[in-house]
Parts: sequence; structure tokens; C-alpha cells
Amino acid sequence: MKDQQVETWATWLDKSVANDVYLMHLERHVWREMHEVIGKNDKLKNTSSYFWEWLFDIYTKTQAGAVRRQADERKDVASLGRLLVEIRKSPQLLTRDWYLDHWGKDESYDEDDKAYWRRAGEGEWAKTFGGEVGNHIDPAVVGADLTELRQGSRKVKHYVNKHVAHFDEGGVGGRPKAPGKKEIELPTLNEVHDAIDLVGRLFRKYHALFTAADVIELTPVLQHDWKAVFRMRWMPELQSPKELRDYQEQREREKAEGKD
Repeated sequence: MKDQQVETWATWLDKSVANDVYLMHLERHVWREMHEVIGKNDKLKNTSSYFWEWLFDIYTKTQAGAVRRQADERKDVASLGRLLVEIRKSPQLLTRDWYLDHWGKDESYDEDDKAYWRRAGEGEWAKTFGGEVGNHIDPAVVGADLTELRQGSRKVKHYVNKHVAHFDEGGVGGRPKAPGKKEIELPTLNEVHDAIDLVGRLFRKYHALFTAADVIELTPVLQHDWKAVFRMRWMPELQSPKELRDYQEQREREKAEGKD
């Protein structure tokens, strides 16, 4: 039963959690690179368009939704938050001996190498996971991480729950706020990015717990030139849409006639 539960946790971390973590870091990378491209083009950045608002909304809602998924603690989800809840509840399943068994397992290692890596593992366990308990992971360590995840994702989760996952009074596109109802404090883009950093850091920590290996880079490297689309004209027709041209011509006539 113990081995089965630990294997379930490891699968959550390696599949559901890892997929979200890598994707949110990749999407942030693309967002920042695209933002840099736009910032270097005066004509683009000075052109008013709903497209920019749409692009921002899509990005922030996608990223906020990913943060919310990983902070979710419900029993029917496989998330970082749920993983921490379950480990804190059953810390005796993750023992010091179990952790150290992951160190120095390379078949090419001689006895001196294995002894070296075991000592390294012992030090990492004492510093990061053993806490005041020692023989299994300290639930206080996990509890502190869970508290940090809750606090760091609180505003983002609330935004998704009230504005993205459900229509709510006062929400985007919703009805006017009812009298006396508190305004929802929306997260800034920096706060969304801070939450992504927090999720990434905790993922690396617990990935190391289950594998004794560090994740060097959380942002996947795309194997193609994704910026190629910015080097071509998107619309062969350079004229404005006919409806807009007609409206502009009408406005010009009205100004000339002194009707404006």
C-alpha cells in the first residue's frame, strides 16, 4: 500500500504537475519575447487595437488558470497543492532511507562514488526535508510549503474563480456590482508571474525529493523558429476594411460641412 501511494504521488508530479509547470514557463517565455518584439517596433506599439487587449486577456487567463490548477487541493485532482496536502497527512511514507536509496544508483559508480553521493544525499535530506523529525519527511516542512503556495496563489485563484471560471456580478462582462458588494482585488501581471515562479520552485523541490535529481531548466526550448510568423505580412490587402473606410469618409464629409 505504501509503495502504491508513493508511486501515485510520483506519477502526479511527473505528469499532471510537470506538464503544467513546463507549459506555463514556456508560455511566459513566448509572451516576454513577443513583448520585446512589439516594444522595438514603434509603429506596432503606437497602433491602438483591441487585438492587444485580447492578446493580454488570453495570456493572463491561461496563466492564471494554470496557477489555479496547481494550487487546487480538492481530493479529485492531481496537483501540486493536493500532493502537499497528502504528504503532510502521511509523512511516514517518505522515509529517509527511501530518499537515500535514490542517491548513487548509477551502475558506473564504484564504492567510493556511491559513498560520496550517499553523504551528499544525507546532507540534502537534513537541510531540506528531515526537519525536526529526521527519519521521515517533516510534516512541518511540507506544511510551510503548502502555506506559501496558498498565500502566493490566493489572489490569482480568486480571480479565476470569480472572473474566469464563472460569471459573477462585477466580473468582466458581468452585471454591474451590487450595492455594498466588495470589489474583487485583481492580481497584476507581476503577481501572476510571481505565482508561476513559486509553483516552479516548489515543483523543483519535490521533484528532487522523489528523484534525487534537479530540474535544471523549467522553460522548454522550442525546436523551430517560432518568430518566423512576425517576419511576414499577415494581410496582403493594405487598405482598411470597407466599413471603416466608409465611416471615415462620412466623418470627413461631416467635418467639411461643419456638422461635427
